[in-house]
Amino acid sequence: MTAPAPTTMEPALQIAEARNQLLAHEWPRAEINPNARAWTFAPIPLWLLQRHEVSFGAKCLYGRLVLYAGKNGVAFPNQVTLAAELGITARQVRRLIKELEGHKLIEAKKRGFQGPDRYVFLYHPWQELPPPTILGRACP
Repeated sequence: MTAPAPTTMEPALQIAEARNQLLAHEWPRAEINPNARAWTFAPIPLWLLQRHEVSFGAKCLYGRLVLYAGKNGVAFPNQVTLAAELGITARQVRRLIKELEGHKLIEAKKRGFQGPDRYVFLYHPWQELPPPTILGRACP
């Protein structure tokens, strides 16, 4: 039996395939300290986390877009790549982008016919609200 010929995969499909291979593996139970690991986190601001009118998926997409933003605050990832990274479809990514635009949190600008959209983060009055509290105490 011969091995199948290697195929060229899109980067988003490569990410999804690697994720599926990791999930299929049996891992031993071990406690970790997430603060001691050299992980990259998607920064979702507390002012956004406390908004009940924004879906959880839209909050996750916002945090992922923040990681793509350069020093000028503009992000331009491909929607298929975002979908693979978030474990959703490109159609769901487009719906979440529309949701964030509807709340006036981002603005998507087209970059030509084939190029990825350009995402600009917008000021919103929610950013000025006091931090959330838990049982009368400010969250850390």
